[in-house]
Amino acid sequence: PNQTEMVGSIENRLAALADMDVTHLEPMNMVRYGPGQFFKTHHDGRFRPKTVFIYLNDLPPDDGGETLFPRLGFKVVPRRGCAVMWSNILGPQVDDQRLVHQGLPPKTSVKYGVNCFFNDKVMRRYQYHGADAAANPSPAAPSRGVSQAQTLDPVKIAEANPGAPALAAAGTPEGGLRICRLRVSQRPAVWLAPNILSSEEAGLLRAMVPDRSKASGHDGQSSSPSTASTDTLGGKAPSEEDSARERLLADLEPRLATAAGLGGEWQLEGRLEIRRRGPEAPGSQPSALHTKPSRSVAQDEDSFGIRRAVFLFLNDLPEAGGGELLFPQLAFQVRPREGCAVVWELGQQGGWTLEEGAAECVAMPALAGGRYGLSCVFTGRA
Repeated sequence: PNQTEMVGSIENRLAALADMDVTHLEPMNMVRYGPGQFFKTHHDGRFRPKTVFIYLNDLPPDDGGETLFPRLGFKVVPRRGCAVMWSNILGPQVDDQRLVHQGLPPKTSVKYGVNCFFNDKVMRRYQYHGADAAANPSPAAPSRGVSQAQTLDPVKIAEANPGAPALAAAGTPEGGLRICRLRVSQRPAVWLAPNILSSEEAGLLRAMVPDRSKASGHDGQSSSPSTASTDTLGGKAPSEEDSARERLLADLEPRLATAAGLGGEWQLEGRLEIRRRGPEAPGSQPSALHTKPSRSVAQDEDSFGIRRAVFLFLNDLPEAGGGELLFPQLAFQVRPREGCAVVWELGQQGGWTLEEGAAECVAMPALAGGRYGLSCVFTGRA
């Protein structure tokens, strides 16, 4: 509703000034400083390559309200209609601490301004009104094609990061697992957690899902998810494989909660679900994985304010073989890698809400074979 012709014109001027695509511009943030009010010294973040601050009014001479850059040794006086722009980084994800700054307090007047932040991720997408419905992507379909999205390979990222050891070497002296979480998006928050499962453990979970393609003669998606729980065995005498699976399921929830960054209090919404997703009929849409909270969870928001989704890949797929998790607004997708978990923020966290698309995730179909995955949602405290 706020996207008027005037706002669009201002945004395009900002993009031209910053030499960045307008799709990387966060929603403009209006600020007001009364006499004596100020903003303490801070840095705008390494995930924001450029900042533009627009002054909306003049202040009387010597009345304060300047933007101070203490390490650069100068300050900018507010002038109506003028803007100051700076770069926050030295390189990708490398912040330039020389650009810490402070909003000094006005002495007697009120200062008005607009913060305009350019993010390193795509912040918006567009649909063309008035076109046929078929020409517009559905809510579940990405506005940017898969070919335009950067593909993140968790295995390669883990190999390049010394803090992400292989599972075989990830044991702690106490005999547990050391889980490494790699943050690949600052806002909205997305993490990769490589090596949550060993290959043997992933195989135990895959075996819980019937391969319907063998029975039906085609390679379609399983009609319903399998539920992972320790009561799967029913009344049968457990085999050695059953016992191993039961031990794994008992350990899996806390392992995934740790991957989600919820080491203290947490609870699982519903149950763990395992699916096999194969190629789909031409023209079918990818499925959205963002999840809205149930009424019981929504009523408990004061106790459990953080809500995060986890998707755990249970098999590898070849490069460009489909089956990725696509984050449309962030313009990247995660390649299926056995034992790797993808975690993303859901609901309201840090001012972003699901309705704004901050945590939208789309499950792409496999092009051949099938992608096995486990999905769940946790609420809790970090």
